[in-house]
Amino acid sequence: MGNYYVNQELLENGKITLYQRVIRGKVCSVWNCSINIPNYKRIRESLQTESFSEAKLLSMERYKLYKARSKEGMLIRPSSSFLEIVNSFLAKLKDNATSNKISYRKFRDCTSSFDNYFVPFFKQFRIQIINDETVGDYLTWRRKKNAVRTGQPANATLNRENIYLRKFFRFAHRNGQIKREPIIPTFNVKLCRSSFGSSDWKKIINKLDSEIGKKKIEYEKKKCSFNDYILKIQLKTLVELMGYSGIRVNKESNQNLKWEDIDLVLNNGKKLRIATQFDKKLHKNLSHLEIKIKHPKPKTPKRLAIGLKCLEPPLQNLRALTNFPDGNDYVFCHQSGRMAGKPIGDFKKQFRSFLNRYNLYKAQNGKTRNLTSCRHEFIEQRLVNSDIPLNQLALSVGSSIAIIEKYYSDIIEKKYKKNFIY
Repeated sequence: MGNYYVNQELLENGKITLYQRVIRGKVCSVWNCSINIPNYKRIRESLQTESFSEAKLLSMERYKLYKARSKEGMLIRPSSSFLEIVNSFLAKLKDNATSNKISYRKFRDCTSSFDNYFVPFFKQFRIQIINDETVGDYLTWRRKKNAVRTGQPANATLNRENIYLRKFFRFAHRNGQIKREPIIPTFNVKLCRSSFGSSDWKKIINKLDSEIGKKKIEYEKKKCSFNDYILKIQLKTLVELMGYSGIRVNKESNQNLKWEDIDLVLNNGKKLRIATQFDKKLHKNLSHLEIKIKHPKPKTPKRLAIGLKCLEPPLQNLRALTNFPDGNDYVFCHQSGRMAGKPIGDFKKQFRSFLNRYNLYKAQNGKTRNLTSCRHEFIEQRLVNSDIPLNQLALSVGSSIAIIEKYYSDIIEKKYKKNFIY
């Protein structure tokens, strides 16, 4: 004979059903409840009591608890499965990425950390028994993983991954899966920039000019396509744009910047648009460039970045050559094919290949260089060669005074050292 239910009692307008089970023809004296929460499957639980009045109180308490958790967007029933909680956490993170509360890159990095490191190690444990010692064992395992092939991970890498791990355990704690969050350490990191310095910066500009000259000859002799030729010019223009304005790569520059976002500001305050032909008279009266940053990184407001006037020649040269010179066209876009007019995703590979050709990929401090190094170069040169206040520099480059003081403390110390000598 199968199992069925008897002595059913409805509470809260049918949201709660108390009942006793019949097993093999005998009524079990223990009370059970069935709770119906909106947008969630029906929850069935044993109340572990034979008293109807006690079962009634327990079922009401659980109904209120689950209903409150549902309203807060929390998990309704705590789970001991590490993988199940990971899936819930990543689903919430994906929703945040979709609604632009966090960047998609951060979501992708977090997912990668779980797939490659957290899940392979922690899936063997019930989440309730993960403690400080377990986390210590994980970090030891993490340092040894792939150490022979790629070397031990840097402290900065571990710190970045540990941020995601802390957020996961905080999520589990808020949802009632664990009573306390395990302590996850932060490792010391030596702060150093991957900038170029004035001599390497001049070398980069000269080598880019040289490669563009050679590519132009090839294009005129029809040995390369127009796309190959203008891609070299676009790379150099992007390098100079970041090196002479300090804006960020990708979202703030090549992925979203349009011609209408760039204004020339004359000494008398008058604003003009970038032309398609260089005007020497205009250049003499030019004060600076104003670049509207409409797509900053998350949590950074839209701003007006200030560019040096030496940016005008490369920008007007690019606008004279591009097939898309209108105001609402992208500055860095594909010139032909099905992607024509759409922004170029990134220049990472092209710039890295260029740096490797001239042994400029690694700085003297051992850090590898990339397009962000151009931004570092701008900030360093402004700190050394201008009297611009830190708050105005931070506002222009979309940073904060604290971050600039943290990462450029050596430059600031050298500049203001004389002020502390009496």
